[in-house]
Amino acid sequence: MNSDNIKTISDEELVLLMQNGNHSAYKELYNRYWLNLFRIAYSKIGDKDICENIIQDIFTNLWVRREKIILSKKLSAYLHTALKYVIINHFNAINVRRKYSAEKSKIKNINSYNTERLVAYNELYTAIENEVNNLPNRCAEVFRLSRYENLSNKEIAKKLEISPKTVENQITKAIKVLRLHLKEVLSLFIL
Repeated sequence: MNSDNIKTISDEELVLLMQNGNHSAYKELYNRYWLNLFRIAYSKIGDKDICENIIQDIFTNLWVRREKIILSKKLSAYLHTALKYVIINHFNAINVRRKYSAEKSKIKNINSYNTERLVAYNELYTAIENEVNNLPNRCAEVFRLSRYENLSNKEIAKKLEISPKTVENQITKAIKVLRLHLKEVLSLFIL
């Protein structure tokens, strides 16, 4: 099938071709929707690099999952829904980082606290380190790069050769596990 013919095919037909491994059909879908999705993402996020990565991840996921995708609605609706959830996850990750940064700033001022608080801080730090050591290797590595070395998700993704979305997922997973396992230690630290 030549490139002129593929441009005249409906989205539904292109999806069927893509599901059978036709890369030209996938490329045509990418060309049809990339700019529109980018514009929407950019209007919400305002960062060109992040938006490009988000759209790239959506289309990569579309190709990887092509054989399993069952569309109950039009492809455009599927892609816009996927974009909506990726944007929500992006902002959730930013909020988690902000909250962590605020807490980290409070902890950095620990030197002005008395000896008792310093002991409590050391116990908390040890408890956090122990829990981080219990995380799966990749999850712990991503968490340390993010929280201890202050690398951005994009920098971590590049360094570990994984997608920024994977970085976000690993950080979110680590924080959930830490919150769950450190609930008692944190309540003692607050007291």
